[in-house]
Formats: sequence, C-alpha cells, structure tokens
Amino acid sequence: MDESQEQWQNLHGPQAVIARLRAIETRLEELRVEVAVVGQWADHPTSPDIRIPLKLVRELLEDAARRVRYERQRRVHG
Repeated sequence: MDESQEQWQNLHGPQAVIARLRAIETRLEELRVEVAVVGQWADHPTSPDIRIPLKLVRELLEDAARRVRYERQRRVHG
C-alpha cells in the first residue's frame, strides 16, 4: 500500500501510518495487561489450570507490541 494514501483519524500519509502503529502497539499492550489479570484469576484453586496458555498469549502479545514499536520507531527516525 502506498503510505501517501494512508488515512488515520485526522492524519494523512506517513504521520497516519505512525499514529496507526502507535494505536496498535497501545492496544496490544492493553490486551497483554488484560490477559495478565485473567491469569491471576486462573491462579484460583477452582479454576482450571490455564496459566501456561495465558502466559504464552502474554508473550505473543508482548512480542507483537515490540515488533510494532520497532517498526514505528524505524519510521519516525528513518
């Protein structure tokens, strides 16, 4: 996709791409925190043991956020 055609909220072009990447990064981090909270609930004796899958999900979200952050920073400083 041609970045010059990108639109996000009231932004256009490369600024829109950077803002969109920031929004994705933020949402991934929010999801990671939410999954961590669910993981705390799952630590209760009456809950099935889903801590390991939730830990994997948190790690995937963290990795995805890190990759988005890298791409965003590369575009800002590139």
